[in-house]
Amino acid sequence: MSTPAWTPGPWRAVRADDSYEDDAIPVKAANGFQVCDVYGWATSNHPAMTMAEAEANASLIAAAPKMAEALEDALLYVERDEEAHGRKFAVGNTIRAALAAARGEQP
Repeated sequence: MSTPAWTPGPWRAVRADDSYEDDAIPVKAANGFQVCDVYGWATSNHPAMTMAEAEANASLIAAAPKMAEALEDALLYVERDEEAHGRKFAVGNTIRAALAAARGEQP
């Protein structure tokens, strides 16, 4: 696999006890780069999101580099079995689709 274009992990969600501002939970990379903010407040177009939900979303985003790495590792095993059986497996297709989405590729 090629080197991903995204900011290298690990990433971490800065928790409520780490004093975030404006109801935003920053997700930061190990190099200190701020990857994104996850907001826990409503706008006129969107219903309110609780801070607990915002923290869960930030944790999921922060786990993305590690999950992509795990999927790439798993795909090696799946593809070996696919080759041995002479067919693609649904789980392999799901992993390939998830990795393509993470890379911003079109389906």
